[in-house]
Amino acid sequence: MTCSNPDQHPAPESGSATRPSVGIILCGGRGVRVGGADKPLLQWRSRPLVAWVFERLRDQVDRVLISANRNREIYQRYATVVSDDLFFNHGPLSGILNTARSVDTQPRAAIELLICPGDAPLVPVDLAQRLGSASTQPRFAHAANREHPLHLRMTHAQALAVQPYLGSGQRSARGFLAHLGAVGVAFEDAAAFKNLNTPSDFKA
Repeated sequence: MTCSNPDQHPAPESGSATRPSVGIILCGGRGVRVGGADKPLLQWRSRPLVAWVFERLRDQVDRVLISANRNREIYQRYATVVSDDLFFNHGPLSGILNTARSVDTQPRAAIELLICPGDAPLVPVDLAQRLGSASTQPRFAHAANREHPLHLRMTHAQALAVQPYLGSGQRSARGFLAHLGAVGVAFEDAAAFKNLNTPSDFKA
């Protein structure tokens, strides 16, 4: 199964999507491309990457949570930190699952989550509105012929479906979204979804 064609799903008109309750910043990576460093805490333009993401995400949601496995006391300066301890080291999906499981707002099933990686500092400040409601299917960004499955809007119930998916031995975020029939939403500003991975990226 593949995700829906993004060309068929332009961003919705302003005001057509309800506000997500919870924003999730994924900061649990191992930093392999940066020598094992905790990448969201690396400096870019004189600020940690996570600070940029938090600033752009916080006004789109009611509250922000951070999924992290180390330096939790630093991340706590920005938002409540959730440890990625179930399916540890199973990639970003485990961070989504653990953070979703920590949400205690009722009724949880209908809560919408807005998810972003902690190493993409230019996430759109209107990402939630442009993705649209995920009440029937998860919705993720698609720009310049590339999928960005971790710039994602989904319901709490959809996020909990990660557990059986990981339990079956699968880890791919793209595969998971395809499994749920997720919708790709076309964006023109591809630079907004760029992950910083190399020394040259951090000098830009």
